[in-house]
Order: sequence, then structure tokens, then C-alpha cells
Amino acid sequence: MKSALISAWQHRTRFASLAALIVTLASSLGLGQTAQEAPITPKKSAVDYDIAMRQSKIAEDPGFFGNYDFLTFSYIRKARETGDTAYYSLAEQTLQAEEKNTHPDKSMLLSLKATIHLAKHEFSEAAADAERAVALDPGGDAAAYATVGDANLEQGEYDKAFAAYKRLSVYGPEDYNHSMLRYDFKTRMAHYEFMVGDAHKSIADLGEANDILASISLGKETAAWTQFILAEELLLAGDIGGAEAATQASLHYLPAYHRALSEMGKIRAAQGRFLEAIDYYKQAVAVVPLPLYVAALGDLYTRQGDAADAEKQYRLVEFIAHLSALNKVVYNRELALFYADHNRKLPEALKLARDEMKIRHDVYTWDTLAWVLFKNGLGPEAIAAAQQATSFNTPDPLILFHAGMIYKTYGSKEKGRTFLEKALALNHQFHPLYADQARAELKAGATTGALRNESAAAATPPGTSNRE
Repeated sequence: MKSALISAWQHRTRFASLAALIVTLASSLGLGQTAQEAPITPKKSAVDYDIAMRQSKIAEDPGFFGNYDFLTFSYIRKARETGDTAYYSLAEQTLQAEEKNTHPDKSMLLSLKATIHLAKHEFSEAAADAERAVALDPGGDAAAYATVGDANLEQGEYDKAFAAYKRLSVYGPEDYNHSMLRYDFKTRMAHYEFMVGDAHKSIADLGEANDILASISLGKETAAWTQFILAEELLLAGDIGGAEAATQASLHYLPAYHRALSEMGKIRAAQGRFLEAIDYYKQAVAVVPLPLYVAALGDLYTRQGDAADAEKQYRLVEFIAHLSALNKVVYNRELALFYADHNRKLPEALKLARDEMKIRHDVYTWDTLAWVLFKNGLGPEAIAAAQQATSFNTPDPLILFHAGMIYKTYGSKEKGRTFLEKALALNHQFHPLYADQARAELKAGATTGALRNESAAAATPPGTSNRE
């Protein structure tokens, strides 16, 4: 198994980055040159050196469980850093090799398994393994409580998620580890609070999480990620200036951080600076060509009237999403939403959305299902799903826009108008295409309503009422 692990790692690193691998494969399959710049070749990070070192130690002493633990952690970190889901498979292989040894800490082993399940979107399995880890050692690995919460949040079990996260707030002594636990608690509670409609508290908790990070020594990726999450929520809330400041802070930690680069693309689009937005998305895609980034780049080309380059990006989205078996699972929801947004393969989009509902039931999965049902012309089902998506008042303009279009078409026009108004009130430029569409829908509705009122007034004799 040790040689297999080393071989897999060497095979993975034949390409300098996931972007390089995808561009090479796309070209070989005749998909054509994409419009973004050539892939960025990243420098070796600390995690790369750590992986190589742990591989070497396993080769020297294949029976010592600790090196497998550290290698598993490193592969998970590498996956998060690069967006390459293949590293989760390598982490799983490492854990399987470790299970052949006698591991003295079964709780730790289960906690690691749960983390990998979570990354692979196996949410029920993640919750089960994490709960078993907690049951074996209630005072052991605090990460298990976090994973219990994360898995339940993805499944729409918000009360269970909250209860698990609360355990982090009272865990451990007042030292560095306790500061890390407070950080984990604040970031996870922020996610929970946003999902259930309390954006103000969520943003405050993210600010506290950044303060905690400033007081302890931690990796740049974690600091960059936390600033990025804060920027995301500020932008959704319409605070474009605050979002830009947080994104710049994220890029200060990691200048080529793909998440922050994509966020700057969103911010520039919200400011109406579309050419700059395109440039930022091209930079993000050159680092890590995630389907979400590529689709957004395509939408910006569409916004600029460049149909040819937009279509290149849209074709690349499908290629990336189907590149591996794991990608097909991890990007199910994104691909379903992409198809619905662009009126492509709508029956397949519906299958993907229904498949996703089998494994998670958070508001974003309900929202995706609602939008796909709407695009497939299934009005009553779309309204039922939209009711679920909006039931927690999650302050995301795109959820509100979807609900507005669904209700306007199949339900109460007034309710649809309210949702559209709320979307624009949160962020007047929440999407490069849909924000303008929301304004157009509201304007058309207002004009129609005014004409209807004028016609009714003309047909009603003085002194009478329009009411029945």
C-alpha cells in the first residue's frame, strides 16, 4: 500500500496544478482553447513539503500510525487549498492503509473518516462516523463535534447542527487550542446564523473570528479563507465597500488565492466594472478552474455580448464537472443550477437536483430544485420547493430572485414582486444578468398594473366601487 500511495501522489503531481491538468485534457479532447489565461504554476506550499516528508517516513516505517494521520490531514489541506477533489481520494486511500495497522485512537480514526465523508458529500455517513467518534471519547477530538454540526447543517437539520456547534464553545482550557476552538465555533456559528436568517450576527461572529486569528499564529490559508467568507456575506448584504476591504485582506495573506480572486470578480461586477470582473475571474480560473468560476466568467462574457467566449466557458463547465466520478457528486448542485440558468439539458438538470435532494436538504438544495423545476415548467412543485428554500429567510438575493420569478409566473404576482424587491434591496447588483432582469420584471409589472388601474377607472361610473 505504501508504494501505491507514493505512486498515486507522483501521478497527481505530474501536472503543476489542476488548471494545467484540465487545460491539457480539454485540449486533447478537442474542446478548444479557452479564453482564460494560461494556468498559473503555483510555488510549492508548506503542505507539499509536508506530504513529501510524510511519504518518506511511511516508506521508512510503514507500521507507525502517526505518519498516516498526518499524511491524511495534509491531503485534506491540499484538497482545500487547490480545489482538486482527487486529493480527497488520496486521503481516503491513506486512511484505508492506516486501518491495517493497530491504531490506538479509534475516535481519531473515525473523526478523520467523517471529515473525508463530508468532503465527498457523503453527509449521512459523515454524521454517523463523527457521532461514533464523540460517543467513544466525548472529551477527545473536538473536530468530531464540528463535523457533526457541518453534516447536519448540509442535511437541513439546523437544530442538531446548532447543538453540536455549541459544544465547541465550552471545550478545552484557556490556551492556544482553546483559541482555535473559539475560532471554529465562531466561523461555524456564523454559517448557521446566516442560513437561518441572521446576517447581522453572522457578520459579527466572522469579525470576531478574524480577531481571534490575529491573536494567534496560524496558516495563511485559514486567515485568507476567513476574510473571504466575511467578504461573501458583506457582498450578499450589499456592503460592497466592506466586501472589497475584506477581499483585499484575504489577498494580502495569499495574493493568488482563487476564492478571493473570484470574489473580486463578483465585487467588480456589482460595481459595474465588467472588464475588470472578467480579468479577476480569469485569474481565479487560471489557478483553480472550479465550475462556479468558469460559469460566472461565461455569464460576464454574455453580459458583454461575447457569445463565442461565453460558450467556451459553458462547455468547459460541463467538462470539469464530469472529469471524475467524485466531481460528478461534488458538483451535482452546481451543474444542475448551471443547466437551469442557461436552459441546457433541463431534464438532466432535474435528475441532478433530485439526486442531490437524496443526500442533503439545506436551503440551497431546495433553492436549486425550485429553480430547476421552474425551468422545466413544473409550477406547483417549483412553488412548494421555493417555500422550503425561503422558509428560514436566508438573506441571499439569488434565492429571493428565484422565488420571485417562480411566484410571479405560477403563483401570486404580488408575492413574486415582493421577493424581487427584497433581492434588489439586499444588493442592487447581485448578479450580472439577473439583477437587470429583476428590475425589468418589476418595471413591467408596475406598467401593467398602472394600465390595468387606468382601464378599470375609465370603465367604472363615478360614485361606484371596483370591489365586488
